[in-house]
Amino acid sequence: MNAYPSDDEEDENAVVRPPVNDVVQVLDARGDLILAVGQERKEFLVCSRTLRRASSVFDELYSRRVVDPDGHERLDLSHIGVLPLHLVLEIIHGNHAKVNEHLTNKETLHDVLVVTHHFKMTGCLAPIAVKWLKKVYDKEPSGFHNIAVQLWITHQLGHLGCLKQTIYSMVQGGRLNSRGELIGQGATDNDEYRRFPTLSLLGVLEQVKECRSRVVAQLVNTVRDAVRNLTESPRMPAALQTNGPAPKPTVCQVRGESPTRRRQCDSRMLGAFQRALFDQNWDKVDKPASSPYSLHRRINEVSRQTLKEYDPPSDLHKSCGPFGKKGLEPLVDIVKREVDAIPFDERDFMERGKMMGFPVGA
Repeated sequence: MNAYPSDDEEDENAVVRPPVNDVVQVLDARGDLILAVGQERKEFLVCSRTLRRASSVFDELYSRRVVDPDGHERLDLSHIGVLPLHLVLEIIHGNHAKVNEHLTNKETLHDVLVVTHHFKMTGCLAPIAVKWLKKVYDKEPSGFHNIAVQLWITHQLGHLGCLKQTIYSMVQGGRLNSRGELIGQGATDNDEYRRFPTLSLLGVLEQVKECRSRVVAQLVNTVRDAVRNLTESPRMPAALQTNGPAPKPTVCQVRGESPTRRRQCDSRMLGAFQRALFDQNWDKVDKPASSPYSLHRRINEVSRQTLKEYDPPSDLHKSCGPFGKKGLEPLVDIVKREVDAIPFDERDFMERGKMMGFPVGA
């Protein structure tokens, strides 16, 4: 049996309520409850049944209402921000058009989702979720604060694709402060992603931090392996090797060139590469604390300087490089591979995203 009366039942048993004053903002002309919101105690006349249907938390809070001397039932919500709750109230009362002017504000959507998470009613945003996310979503967000805000939004709305894309940017620009905590572009040493209460709720910060560390390790290993491979280039053609295992192939893979020419290419490349590493202060860089973006950019600069100083043994070797035929792997590919390995609950995202109106598998 329905615990709440229908609108028709309510009309038949209508209670004559005292009129509200001009200070109260009326969201439902037949409302029966006044909410006093925020420190400024902004007042809204709402339908208690609508709120209780939308949120189990509101349903529990309803028992704390009081009746003032004027005969109005009131509920104190002074711990909730006025604007985000106002927008949520407009949405659950069906006044979607009144929210349109706020659809370009990412911070507002973040705060609205904090409120809906608190009241366990994020599903009420389904009528406007797709439209709102399209207007505020950045495919390549920059800035420490902006990324943190977007991470919460995409997670709460259940859009796994947008969430991963946001983490790509978070990992690429992520660095460590003096305490070893993850921070991003524009952050000071006193900042850290953990200072965002909403991100602590998600439980993904440690996974993102570990993901970033793996990317940094791969970049450092790329340089180390290049030096080792160029250094270990075989000293004589395989045909002249009589004892021991066959030599490793040269880094240079120019077709039609003799093994001697290839070894010469590797030797000259090694010299130019080591000089470039020295000029770029590679050994002095605090690699574990650096962002993958800055490390990858520095390695690219080392590669460019190497090729500029490299003296090829013949014109056939002008296309050679310190990282072999394939060259330096793009950072976006490394980051994507590592982020995609994070074990998200894809079924949960699919269900929540579908409820919000996003395409299945988005």
